[in-house]
Amino acid sequence: MGILSTEQLIHGVKNGRPIAPFSIQDEIIEQYIKLIKLKRMTLKTDSQEAKLLAMHLREPLDFVRQEKRLALSQCEIYVLPLPLCMAYAEASGKKPIIVIASGFIDLVANAIFAAHLQSILPQELNSYYLFKYRKDMPASNLLTNAIFLLQLHFYRFCKPLPNIYALATPQMFEESKLAINGALLFTLLHELGHHKLKHLEFSNNIRPIHYPLALEENLSILQHQEMEADTFALNCLIEPAKIIGTYWQQNAVNFFLQIELVSGNYSDKNHPMAINRSFYSDTLRNNWGKEYDVAPRPIFFRNIANRYQATKESKSEEMNALIQTTREGCLNILNEINETLLLFGIDLKPIWTTPAPNWLTIKGS
Repeated sequence: MGILSTEQLIHGVKNGRPIAPFSIQDEIIEQYIKLIKLKRMTLKTDSQEAKLLAMHLREPLDFVRQEKRLALSQCEIYVLPLPLCMAYAEASGKKPIIVIASGFIDLVANAIFAAHLQSILPQELNSYYLFKYRKDMPASNLLTNAIFLLQLHFYRFCKPLPNIYALATPQMFEESKLAINGALLFTLLHELGHHKLKHLEFSNNIRPIHYPLALEENLSILQHQEMEADTFALNCLIEPAKIIGTYWQQNAVNFFLQIELVSGNYSDKNHPMAINRSFYSDTLRNNWGKEYDVAPRPIFFRNIANRYQATKESKSEEMNALIQTTREGCLNILNEINETLLLFGIDLKPIWTTPAPNWLTIKGS
């Protein structure tokens, strides 16, 4: 049994490569470090959280090449039971160490369930406007933006996530399972890549790989290494599954893509733009999918790139107006939209009145 000590845990939270530290407040990180010290917290590879994570990965793990599956099994994998949005690789001792925070797991699952919620909204919301809030956005857009902002508040300030599980049907769980578990598996393989490619040795060597980009970006050494780790993770999969793997990768970075589209800025300077990470994996998907009738998506990425550029070029107070909406403001928007949705038999209130469970421990998952 592997044990990550209090000192190693604090070192990792401070110095590990988070998924995207963007605007998580430094004082919040310090608060959690104080909590770790106070509880003398240690992480164990046989903890209940780690066992549940392993259980959820069982199905997508079948798509991993045997030698890479063996390499992943030789890692010490820990689940950090705090609502921080991070996963990181750490070079310590004989075995590669990977730590993934339950907060990141929750965020991935929540974002995927939110997509299901959008799919059941009535068309009538597209012509219903809330004049008290935004005259230029129909209620359907305002609702999805308010949900995203509640997720962003969780991400930046570690506040409770909206509990979209409260509206989830058994069918939604079944349809979402492989997407969520695959995104988590991709994240672990990505961190394994940092180990295997010796990124943790702080080498300045860059392998000569050309990355097609949706938006012009001069990749730093760290950003280049993140693209390398993405490529490593996808190449861990058996041939037909690599196509599915690109969707897992995009599910893993989708939330950070949304941040970029709203703010017109990087979600994290140490990582490439999420739009470029998604575009590169999509390019690989098109190459791998020629025999499987996979359709390229150039228009989709062109529209995203145009939207990003438009936000970036607008005035800062305009582009950040939505990000600055308070949590209470989001709930007011949702409450007003809910009055209309009740006419269609949809009640959103459970989303923000039911306490959010940890995704790992949802009954029946």
